[in-house]
Amino acid sequence: MFQILLICAVLLLFFLYLKSKEGLKIKKPKDELELRCDFFHQQVINFLNRLRRSRSKTRIRRLESEIERFQKAMDLDDILERAEKETNPQRAIDLYLEALSFIMKNDFEKERKAEIEEKIKALQQSRGKQVLR
Repeated sequence: MFQILLICAVLLLFFLYLKSKEGLKIKKPKDELELRCDFFHQQVINFLNRLRRSRSKTRIRRLESEIERFQKAMDLDDILERAEKETNPQRAIDLYLEALSFIMKNDFEKERKAEIEEKIKALQQSRGKQVLR
């Protein structure tokens, strides 16, 4: 009886060992977005760890500017997501114009300006076709 319990304990320990080993886990390959997210996460964590270890005025200013920039990016993304979801072309155009105004007012992400202008033109053309029908 003792031998059976000993064998069960050894098998249980062996099973737990195999389960905890990373080499035996089957990992699905990461797509590019997931890899970029992981890279960004590592960079942010490294920056914050360096900031906590040695606080300097330069790093504190960098943190404040990055927080402000990130908040602006989130606000702009919210406007653009609402515009993409909008079914009424006129309302979508208004939202894209609001996004352009946000970009110009905040002097922020000017590289997206041309993309937004193209979307506005496409919506205006599609709206013009609807009026002709």
